[in-house]
Amino acid sequence: MNAKSAEENTKMKADEKISKKDSNANINAKVAIINKIADTIYASKDCEILQSIGKFSDKKFSVEDRHGTKISCEDVDQIYFALLNKMSEDRAKTEARNNPNYNNHRANTNAVAEDQSNFKASANMNLNGGQTKTLDTSNVDMFKPQEMMTILYEYKNSEVLHRKLTSKIRLKVKKTILNNIENWEEFQADPIGYLNLAMPKLEKSFIISEKNMMRIYMQCFNLGAEKDDILRTLKQFISEEKYEGFVEKINQANIYPNPKYNKYNKRTRSIPLPQNVDSEIVKNDIQYEESCFLIKINTDMHGTDPKTGNPIAVNNLSRWFFGVPGARGHLKYNYQRDCIQLPGNTPDEAVELIEFILNTKEKKKDKQNNKNKLKNIIEDK
Repeated sequence: MNAKSAEENTKMKADEKISKKDSNANINAKVAIINKIADTIYASKDCEILQSIGKFSDKKFSVEDRHGTKISCEDVDQIYFALLNKMSEDRAKTEARNNPNYNNHRANTNAVAEDQSNFKASANMNLNGGQTKTLDTSNVDMFKPQEMMTILYEYKNSEVLHRKLTSKIRLKVKKTILNNIENWEEFQADPIGYLNLAMPKLEKSFIISEKNMMRIYMQCFNLGAEKDDILRTLKQFISEEKYEGFVEKINQANIYPNPKYNKYNKRTRSIPLPQNVDSEIVKNDIQYEESCFLIKINTDMHGTDPKTGNPIAVNNLSRWFFGVPGARGHLKYNYQRDCIQLPGNTPDEAVELIEFILNTKEKKKDKQNNKNKLKNIIEDK
């Protein structure tokens, strides 16, 4: 290698070193900005700061800082994950402090070290060779839905944050939120009241499809809300020309509530049994009534095959009344066993079918009694 080539090679390596140093400096500067924005949002519970970043349609957003650093959609994902991580860490610390064994847990240095390691691993924000790493946004599932719902419902201007996420992350966040509405304490306490508060933010934050609306309807119904009340609320967020078709699909779907959430449904529908009727015989009559198998229903209730582990669909009225392996049924008796009880929002057809079976049984009993009376009269003569 001649002197000129050696000099060029040395210069190239020096340039690469400077370039790498500049790159690391840019990464560190960007991460610092991301954390600063996340801290600001977390402290104020207001996403307004992101309004200055630019329009969602832009590929790059300008952030006012002395470095002139550019923030991309992917960087907004980083802000969102940093915010979730802060919430997750605070929740874990609060839970630990509320744990009666907290002091013993703190005394165990290995457990403390493990906790700290888990916090760093979950965020992927630990230092490595002096370089700051960005958050790993490949796995939304490492955070609890509770954190995502808190941002959506309790943070001002949360729709600004959601609309600036990349389409991939935004879709995952929407799916997680919509699949866990029925697990949100506020919804459990007052599904209609909270739906009125949540829907405007959901609509502004995500594209809510008809399928999403059906899912929202089913979860509110599971929690004991009345059909008419749910439809009245959703009507505000469905165009007039599409609303009629939506209601028709709800009617055709024949949606039934999931017994998993019966504890939130305070109302019941009671069907009294005729006098001197054995409740177990009535139960068998209902269970083997052909109509119970023929009436098809839709519910997110499902069981599990004990042998294969495969899900068992609850797709007819009989399975909904009496359950399947891994899922209990809805049909119950009161303490005196003289009354059948069903959830308060049970569709009329289920109640009417039971009443029909009981009336038929009563008529057969009356017919038999009449035959016996007639026989006695004949024998007396």
